[in-house]
Amino acid sequence: KLIARGEVAQGIFLLARSNRMYGDMLSWSYKNARHVAFEKAAPADFDRMIALLDKPSKTPFERYLTARDERPEGWEDTNTLFDQNELTRERLLDYKATWYMQRDSLEQAAAAFRQIPDSFWTGFPYALFADDDPFVVNIEDPHNYNKQDSAHYNKRTIVERMIALKAEAARNPKKRALNNYLLGNAYYNMTWHGKYWIMTRIQWSIHEFDGGTEATAERSEADMRYFGTALAEPYYVAAMASAKDPVLQAMACRMAGECNLEREFYTGRTEEHEWSDPYVGLLRDSKSQEAFAAIEDCSGYADFVRRFR
Repeated sequence: KLIARGEVAQGIFLLARSNRMYGDMLSWSYKNARHVAFEKAAPADFDRMIALLDKPSKTPFERYLTARDERPEGWEDTNTLFDQNELTRERLLDYKATWYMQRDSLEQAAAAFRQIPDSFWTGFPYALFADDDPFVVNIEDPHNYNKQDSAHYNKRTIVERMIALKAEAARNPKKRALNNYLLGNAYYNMTWHGKYWIMTRIQWSIHEFDGGTEATAERSEADMRYFGTALAEPYYVAAMASAKDPVLQAMACRMAGECNLEREFYTGRTEEHEWSDPYVGLLRDSKSQEAFAAIEDCSGYADFVRRFR
């Protein structure tokens, strides 16, 4: 009731004191206060929660909200349960930054990420991504199960490099093709299909992606970005348009087509007509066509992936 009337911070903290299941997820687990915070809170709500946690002289009710009140002997201890929901200052800052990432607001996301110590990213679940390079996409191993990546990042350094790549592409035409390709990779990896989905979500399930005939309903903008790769495709198209290197042009073309296919499948349009790649026909010179053929038959693809990082 508190959340419904706009008192989101108080409502989430009260929920964190309870072991009530707050809905199911498409995985082995159920939703708790942490998931509710991620789904329902906005930046101002996260700020209120952090301010309440940090407040030195809390009122009795504020101590109760944050599970730091004193209990009579024998009273059920909910402090441990509250702590298990992990509504810490660092976690809330991460969710605030991720809220901005979902809306492609990189500067605001970076500002929130910079308030989190780097040691935070070494814990669960972030350590699961320690060997992943978000600026590399190998479509044969999109989740990097083979651990072929060599450059490693955390959520803060990813966003900072994205901001730098965009700025460099704007001022230096010679860097525009490669930078847009790398940005396309970063945005692709933030989707359900990529290895760094934690940039925009807090859990992942193979059962989430319900394309085809089940995907004809109205889709939210956030879901179109996450499942339909809507943010990545324009960067690949821009890279393809400005690339002088035929291999880079072919790689951008391949990924633009991949994104287009995911979007068409997610919206259900592949149920209505057979999909055809709208970009491959734009490769006019023989060298880029040869490179694309080497990608398709896998003879040169692994080498091409290693070239652009």
